[in-house]
Amino acid sequence: MLLDRLHVHRLCVFLLPCLILIPYGGEGAYKASNFIIMMFLMFVFMIAFFSVKEKKIKSYYCFFILLSSVLMFFQLVSDLFVPIFTDIVLYESDLSELSRSYSFIMPFLILMLLKTSSKLSERDFFQLLLFALLILSVANFLLSILPKLTFYTDNLVVLYGEGKVYNEGYARYRAFGIIGQPGKAGIFSVISTMIALLHLRIYSNNKIIVYVIVFFSLISASLTLSRTALILILSVIIFFGSGFKLKLFLYAMIFFVFSYVLFLEPEYFKMLSRGFDLESGNYSTASHRLVSKLWALDTISDHWITVLFGVGDSKEYMSQFSHPYAFDLSLRTPDSTQTVWMLRYGLLGMLVAYAPIIYIFSLNFKSIWSDFSFRNMSIKLFPIGIVILLSLVDPMFHDAKINILNSILFMYVFQLILREKYEKSIGCRT
Repeated sequence: MLLDRLHVHRLCVFLLPCLILIPYGGEGAYKASNFIIMMFLMFVFMIAFFSVKEKKIKSYYCFFILLSSVLMFFQLVSDLFVPIFTDIVLYESDLSELSRSYSFIMPFLILMLLKTSSKLSERDFFQLLLFALLILSVANFLLSILPKLTFYTDNLVVLYGEGKVYNEGYARYRAFGIIGQPGKAGIFSVISTMIALLHLRIYSNNKIIVYVIVFFSLISASLTLSRTALILILSVIIFFGSGFKLKLFLYAMIFFVFSYVLFLEPEYFKMLSRGFDLESGNYSTASHRLVSKLWALDTISDHWITVLFGVGDSKEYMSQFSHPYAFDLSLRTPDSTQTVWMLRYGLLGMLVAYAPIIYIFSLNFKSIWSDFSFRNMSIKLFPIGIVILLSLVDPMFHDAKINILNSILFMYVFQLILREKYEKSIGCRT
């Protein structure tokens, strides 16, 4: 019976990241995709919860889940207060925004439950996650590069597009792989690289799998033409690369990718410089995010309730806003997580939303003082710093697939802390 239970747990750990392979289905179908992912998450959670005998959950995890759950409650408070105290009309579709918080909390809860409460060994647990990430990285790479090589995959590409604009023609310009949108696909590559290199740093095993994940993620990020993703993935490689052989391999990959872009695809540089028109002083999309944030802050300043609780989640209301950059503030294509949180939940809600991330950051910051060095500081603070930075410039937490990957990343970040405490306790005994 124990063997059967172990097989079930291994299957749950492996299949959880593989939910990312569920396609969006094109325009209007991404809600159905998110719903399917939610149902699978609930199914896996029920299996994990009722099949695990000992539910000993570490206090770190409990407090993080509690902070994350507060956002779901605050969403309901915002949807209640805004119509009562303002003339803003909310709609039934506003409740669908709860799925974003759900898809962020539930994967972490499942992984935490299986890791801390079952007979799965720690090594087995994280190896299963890494192997699933390998499959996702290869699949994302193939779906990113095939549209540029053949027309035979066009139907599959359209199936994975998040909306009608992200079709086979768009994929030949900017890749979006299995994630459905180039910006989010870039985020996927950055987080995948970070998880792989964290795994290698913590466990010093599965080097070949880590190298393959990093290799495919770097190329996939390049194909998205996301400048943010390219800058951050290079930063992750430089910061997390350790050991002469690993650094040599990583820097060789960077040299290969950029040599190809420079000599064989010079048009890529023109695409990467889109939005910059220095002669006329026009920065276009390269500077619209700051304008959007200032506009969002001005928008919620109309009423003290909206300052604290935002203007709600309504797509219908958001579509009425008018501004040269307003298209980037619609809930379909938010310019950044922080901007949308400010609009939806106000300044108080934005603080609530960032609380779990700040909590992990503070835990890492606290553990630095016991072994203070620039290297130790960068390793422990860099992952969460990347997450915060991405939330400021891209829609970091507005996709069920990305949130599954975020949960895995946070498991690894917590592992850094717990592993250090374990090593100290062993050192004290000896």
